[in-house]
Amino acid sequence: MRNSQSNKEKLFINNGKNSLTDDMSDAQLQSGDNIQTHSIINHHAVSTDITGPTVSQLVNSPSHSVRRPYSNTFDDDQFQIVTYKNSKQLKNHGDNNINHYQVHIPQDTDIENDNVNMIMNGNVNNVPNSSLNLHDTLPNQQHSITSASTSYALTRFPFPPHIVRFNVNKIVISKFKEVIIHHFQSNYDINVEIANCRISSLKCSTNEIDVLLFVKDPTSFAFLLDHTKWPEKICDEKFKFPLVPSIPPQLSLIIKNVDLKLNFDDFSNEIKNVYPDVRNVIRMKNKFGNIIKLVKLELTSPKSRDDLLKNKNFFINYICYDVDEYLAPVNVLICSKCCAIGHFRRQCPEKNETCKSCGETHKDLK
Repeated sequence: MRNSQSNKEKLFINNGKNSLTDDMSDAQLQSGDNIQTHSIINHHAVSTDITGPTVSQLVNSPSHSVRRPYSNTFDDDQFQIVTYKNSKQLKNHGDNNINHYQVHIPQDTDIENDNVNMIMNGNVNNVPNSSLNLHDTLPNQQHSITSASTSYALTRFPFPPHIVRFNVNKIVISKFKEVIIHHFQSNYDINVEIANCRISSLKCSTNEIDVLLFVKDPTSFAFLLDHTKWPEKICDEKFKFPLVPSIPPQLSLIIKNVDLKLNFDDFSNEIKNVYPDVRNVIRMKNKFGNIIKLVKLELTSPKSRDDLLKNKNFFINYICYDVDEYLAPVNVLICSKCCAIGHFRRQCPEKNETCKSCGETHKDLK
């Protein structure tokens, strides 16, 4: 009897609470007072399951959601759903975990990409005139060669010049070349390939002139190094050699892993005794001026150099050393004012300086 009576009392109390909750919620919604009590009561009153697109709206709330609802259409406001797959899947998740994001893709880029594809395929007639300026992005763009670049390329030669000094004020270059070619061809059966000849008087005294002789191949250069094989007179004039040209990289080699503690004079003398065509033995240094384990060999015979490169090593004092070709660092004359090649700053024709970082010209560059 007591249990049934207590159950009836609980049911009566619950019904009273529900009616009291409905009355209070209606009164608070009309008056707009005591928002905290309203949220607590609504937490007990709302218990139904809500599904569908209305989740983003607040239930029994006078304010509206600021969040934009998702659209069911694919091309809504130029938004497309882009899918990114995770690189590493978690152990507790399946293989089909995919994150969906909305990325705004403007239509202008699609038009430009289509125009580029039409140009690459040769359909230039179908491309609008406003998009024909996209040829700058094509990979086969050809840049115009400036006159400074052309003059710089034409005045560079693969070998240093042989300088011949005369005690006269004038020498005919064409006759000079004819005498050189005929002399070595008739006496030594050597065809000297001459690239260019020019006259200079920068380092000459009065009544003197220098002729700079440039050759094309290492054989001609090496043969002209022997001054005893030159003719006694050229163009009926006596001459002399003010200096000996340096050995180019085409006639040089590198020896690897040479000990830093060995006697370098004995080492170089031994190399010259075994290989008479070696003129200079130079210990290489790094950018800090410290010696390293590389040694440069300068030879006067292309055949001896080729033989050493084919063998790839040689023995000196019962020690085998590896041999490789010498690759010289590139030296290019660059103007410090306009960043162009082929001239110095004092010869620069530009008025404004060029920034080395952005490449733009400025009047007040500091």
